[in-house]
Amino acid sequence: MDYIEKVHELSLRRSKMSDLSADIGKLKNLRILDLSGSRIRSIPPEIGNCKKLRVLLANASQLEEIPSTIKNLKDLRVLNLGHCKIKRIPEELGELDNLWSLSLAGNEIKELPESISNLKNLTFFSIAGNHLKEFPKPVLGLESVCNLWMHKNDFKSIPIEIEEMENITHLLIDAHEIENVEEIQTLLPELRIIDEEKR
Repeated sequence: MDYIEKVHELSLRRSKMSDLSADIGKLKNLRILDLSGSRIRSIPPEIGNCKKLRVLLANASQLEEIPSTIKNLKDLRVLNLGHCKIKRIPEELGELDNLWSLSLAGNEIKELPESISNLKNLTFFSIAGNHLKEFPKPVLGLESVCNLWMHKNDFKSIPIEIEEMENITHLLIDAHEIENVEEIQTLLPELRIIDEEKR
């Protein structure tokens, strides 16, 4: 038991296991969990017991879903779920009050829950490379976001309400495909709009 309490970091990077054991919930002092590049398809609900977790990396894994118990990870600062096989984002994700960085890039997401707008401390957000046919309105509520990556989606216009995102400095999109990109640039003259195709 003493050993378990001393585990602050766990790396299963590039692991060939397909499921993460429910025993992960016993690591009460875990701060960093790295599942990136692994074959892990699911994270057990017991992850919600790891309440001191600050960094969760599962990018380029086989992860298919996010457990609703993720809402218990109130200390989480960095969540990288980029380039997995996720189709749905649970409403509970919006309860991660202290999240700074969130990547959902390269998944199979078609819409975002309204609760995403509750992530008031988020400064970096990527939803690039998904299947968004319309600009997701919950993003407009991310008042602290500085860097917003939304390229490789299917929407063709950006709501003018984006001007209310007072801290945004960089917007990465397929600018050549956005019909009102000039209007947005006029509304936010200091915003750096980066065209992914021309990077």
